[in-house]
Formats: sequence, C-alpha cells, structure tokens
Amino acid sequence: IQYFLIKIICSNFWEYFTTISGFAALLSMAVNVATFYIVLFQFDSVYQLSILLLCTCAVVSFIRFQQADQLLVSTSNASLDSFYKYHCECRHSVFSQNRIFGGQLMITLLLYTPANAFMIWSLILGKLEPITAAIFALLVIAQVGYIFGVHLIAVQYPKRIHNSGKLALKIRPRGYLRDRLKFANIIQLLHVKNQYGITYGSAQLVTMKTF
Repeated sequence: IQYFLIKIICSNFWEYFTTISGFAALLSMAVNVATFYIVLFQFDSVYQLSILLLCTCAVVSFIRFQQADQLLVSTSNASLDSFYKYHCECRHSVFSQNRIFGGQLMITLLLYTPANAFMIWSLILGKLEPITAAIFALLVIAQVGYIFGVHLIAVQYPKRIHNSGKLALKIRPRGYLRDRLKFANIIQLLHVKNQYGITYGSAQLVTMKTF
C-alpha cells in the first residue's frame, strides 16, 4: 500500500502540493490509509486472541476430562463421588465456553460466508488490481483457516465429554446397591441423544456431520 501511495504522489507531485484541492486529496488518502491500518490491527488482535483463547480453553477442558476418566477407572466409593462432581464441573465449564464460542462461531459463519463468496468470485473473474487481489486472497485464506480450525476444535468436545460413558460400560460395578445406582446414573447421564458440546449459537451441535 505504501508503494502505491508513494507512486501516486510522485506522479502527481505538483498537483498535490501546489493546490488546495490536491493537498486535501493527499490528506484524505493519508487518513484512509491510517484508518485501514488501525482497523487491520484491531481485526488481527481480536482474531489472534479468539484463536488463542479457544485453544487454551479446549486444551484445559480435554485434560480435565481425561482426569475425570482416570477417576472413573479407579472404582472406589470415594472416586465415584469425586468423578461425578468433577465431571459435572467440567461440563459446566464447557457450557460457559459454549455461550462465548458457540455464538461467536455462528456470527462468524453469518459474516464470513457471504464475504468469502464475494471475494472468491471476484478472484475467479480476475478483474481486480494486483494489490486488491492479493488482499482478497489473504483474507479468504485467513477466514477459511479460522473457520476450519474452530470447527476442528469444536468437534472434539462431544467425544471427550462422552468418553466416560463408554468407559462406564466396560466397568462392572462392585459393592452395594448405592454404587450400582451411581454407575447407572453415570451411564444414563452420558448416553443421551442430544450430546454435550459446542453448538452453533442456540442451534445444533457442532459435529463431523455438520462440519
């Protein structure tokens, strides 16, 4: 952008610096370039923050669910109680994440899909200036990569959450009727048709099929 701006100024040097209208046009270009960089910086900061925050939450959640599975495998009375409470806390954490990332994912799809379609179609037609085509191509790659990455992380949540239910089916409960009822409650809780995970806002669950 700086190169094209300098080229334009040099080719019309006297017009920009010897007339009031030319100086006003030069000032307008400077303001537009500064605004572009400010918007670009803000977008890049929010973009990186949203990716880092989602990745951090996902890694922490997956580790916690793995710890919950370990509690379930050691089938003592104390570990069953600990598993039930710990897994409940993990699910509530996912619910909180879903209120943030689920809505964000839905808004991203609504905004980026038509914008990407417009930019891709413009690139296919090939009627853009080289600098404009380069900017469009970078934006499309960044947005498609972001959508793909968020989906790739989101589809892991149901599998991690409900893995404990599969482990519970392989374990034969021992002890009193109370322990057997706990196991039955765990199996019933984690073997549901509407699974837990990240959703498209208030719509359906993000899975490999919807991906």
